[in-house]
Amino acid sequence: MASNASSASGSRPRRDEERPWYTILEPHASLRYVGKLFKALAIGLFLLLLAELGIGIAQDGIDALPLLLLEVAQLVLFTGLMWGAGDLAYIVIETNHDVRASRVLLWQLNMLQRMELGDRASSVDPIDPDRPITSE
Repeated sequence: MASNASSASGSRPRRDEERPWYTILEPHASLRYVGKLFKALAIGLFLLLLAELGIGIAQDGIDALPLLLLEVAQLVLFTGLMWGAGDLAYIVIETNHDVRASRVLLWQLNMLQRMELGDRASSVDPIDPDRPITSE
């Protein structure tokens, strides 16, 4: 069907780079990878926290608790920051999906308006500020 439309208009078939949605639909593999990386780092920090607690209590017993509480607070903070950074990467991906969907909808509405208007008022000449439109 697409080949019939392109041959009927007399133009050659479009390559993917020339299609209007090609620039809109770009993959987010790298950003998704960064999100997974931050979440994996957060899990690694949490495992490090558990290992540090176990080793500290095994070596020094209850006497290690004041120092361990400081270390726990730092590692919990960094774990939360890493997990939050991973979530932010996913939020950026979802936000970009919404923006791209809006662009596609706007493009479709524009094409629909052009199809409905046809030759009537489909092009508007720009106004020259030196010669404003006056009613005569």
